[in-house]
Amino acid sequence: MPGSGTIDPVPAAAGQAQDATNGPPTITRKITACVACRKQKIKCHMKDAQPPCTRCKKRGLPCTVNRSLQMLLENDNVWKGKMERRIDRIEAVLRAGAAGDGNTAEILRLLDGDQDSADDTTMVADVGDDTTMMSEEPENHRVQPEPLKENGHTGNNWSIVMDLDSGPGSLPGFYISQGESQARRASCNDIISRGIITLEAAQSYFDAYQTRLDHFPYRILGDMEARTLEYARSSSPLLVAAVSTVGALHLASPDYQSCCAAFLSQCASQTFSKDVNIDDIRALCIGAFWLGEVAWTLVGTAVRMATELQLHKSFFKALHGDKKAYRNARLYYLVYICDHHFSIPFGRPPLTRQCEAIRSVRKFLDCPHSTDYDGRLVSHVLRWSVLSDAVDSFGVDVNRPLSDADLPALRRYNISMDTLRAEWMERFAPSPHIGNYPRKGVVLQYHFSKLYLCSHAFRGSATRAARTQTQSPEVTMELDEIANGAVRAAMSILRSVNADEELQSFFDGLPIYFGTMLAFSIVFLLKVSSKYSSFIQVNSSEILPLIEDTLTALEKVTSKMHRRHLLVSMTKGMRGLVQKVKNQEALGPLPAAGINSSNTQPSLQDPTLSMAADSSDVMGMFGEPANNFFMGTYDFLVDQADLSEFM
Repeated sequence: MPGSGTIDPVPAAAGQAQDATNGPPTITRKITACVACRKQKIKCHMKDAQPPCTRCKKRGLPCTVNRSLQMLLENDNVWKGKMERRIDRIEAVLRAGAAGDGNTAEILRLLDGDQDSADDTTMVADVGDDTTMMSEEPENHRVQPEPLKENGHTGNNWSIVMDLDSGPGSLPGFYISQGESQARRASCNDIISRGIITLEAAQSYFDAYQTRLDHFPYRILGDMEARTLEYARSSSPLLVAAVSTVGALHLASPDYQSCCAAFLSQCASQTFSKDVNIDDIRALCIGAFWLGEVAWTLVGTAVRMATELQLHKSFFKALHGDKKAYRNARLYYLVYICDHHFSIPFGRPPLTRQCEAIRSVRKFLDCPHSTDYDGRLVSHVLRWSVLSDAVDSFGVDVNRPLSDADLPALRRYNISMDTLRAEWMERFAPSPHIGNYPRKGVVLQYHFSKLYLCSHAFRGSATRAARTQTQSPEVTMELDEIANGAVRAAMSILRSVNADEELQSFFDGLPIYFGTMLAFSIVFLLKVSSKYSSFIQVNSSEILPLIEDTLTALEKVTSKMHRRHLLVSMTKGMRGLVQKVKNQEALGPLPAAGINSSNTQPSLQDPTLSMAADSSDVMGMFGEPANNFFMGTYDFLVDQADLSEFM
């Protein structure tokens, strides 16, 4: 019979023989034909008993030989022995820990020391191959063993949803959905169980964050009483890492660097994960608000996750009393604010746009579950909505001067800011956690917004003489008035900080956006007062003492802060800038800029006026590299305020 020579006949009893050393059963049946030839029941000719066979090689077919049952039994026996030894070691370690002879770190170290060897890994892979090849495949199709999955996800895990109840007006993507994710990550993956920080330290960081820091950005953790460390550990290891990192930073703890490294590592592992929940988004927002160097990356991931979870659609159910939808909509507003903190000031188009939930944000206060914190949240969304409209109207090209047609829009945006301040300033009562910040924060953010809007008057590279030739006197005068409004806003910011010790204390807790805007105010005034006092209403002799008073207040605040806090580097950088300006003045007065001056005004990239100092200079001043990214990357902090050829 064809193919009869492919399997050596043996007595039945031989297949049931047992090794005397309690090894696997001895089976002597040897498979020498490949899968394709066995399927066709034909003779399989292999050179040196190694695939490919003559037929498969000639036809270009995959040639594989099923492993013998003997090999399968041997691998199974090796695996069982290995697992028995591993279980014995685990039991011994646990017994030692229970007897007080070891701690959690020692247990983890001993367990981690028993990693799979290369031979064991190869053996497991072989078993997987054997299991796959137990079934017969068609000649033209070989099923590859499925690779191990991370969190149960592959690159293509989509399903088609055929919902006949949905109408033809449904969105196209409604019919394609992502496959179901597997179980949530266990709390054993958090930084506490991994031994990076102790449970006591994590609790102190969580308490520091929840009792003070979380109240500045309108309570990211929400209003649930269950927002405890235990809840965070069971819900999101990423949230535990984020809160611990920010808490350690503001407690000036030596754990900050290890917590931050662990947090960023977990963020990287979550980038392509579909296994996310709203607490993961909260974690990303917390990191973005206070960790400046990675803020934009975290914001982008938070926006992607929020839209994938459809948080922007929760607004409609929230209006009808759905508490879960209320929390989701509230979180989306926080993502919106966080996104705008790190997009508009950097000259980036925001990732979150003016959807219906944003345009109708005032209705959110009518939700049955709304609180006083929601009023602050809504006022902040309204403010950023105006600034977002300004970006859409004027664009991000800081070299293009405003045209006559742009002035009515700029006038409307300034009026909107004045209206928002009048509407919200007196609505907020003092907080038991952050004092009078709810009211004072409205005023401070109002001045920030006015400074941003009015600084548009400095856009473009045309000289004042050139503008008077292309613009009417009325337009030129209005631009002058808008420019003066930017100066008034910057000076109001510094005066508020200098005169209010309570406001100074807030900076050791406020998100980094506030520090960067304060830095911009200082640099802006230095540039304007040194070059444009002839037609800008500013007292140059008043500016430098005002700035030095502000720096003195900031140095007092930052003296107790962690050296890695962004405000510490900012304060050092601004102090170095002021010293450079004073040295320049000692050498002689800078050339004044008259109304008819054209190209005599130096560029703002002049090293005497730039915060982006040469690295060697920075090392000389501070002994370590200062983080001056806010002058190197902030679009309107540098380029938009380019006064080198103003009017």
